[in-house]
Amino acid sequence: MERGELRPDSDLWLLTDLLAGLVAYRGLLSLDLPDPDEIVRSLLYGFVPTG
Repeated sequence: MERGELRPDSDLWLLTDLLAGLVAYRGLLSLDLPDPDEIVRSLLYGFVPTG
């Protein structure tokens, strides 16, 4: 956030919950995880500054 890579109002707990929830959910269902780079890009897309 200090370097401007995330919006200043980003909720880091929410970001962590989204990532942990994905891993836990797919683990409970014995599903493979998507590509880690794709997961990170998808999660962070909503947290990057616009403009």
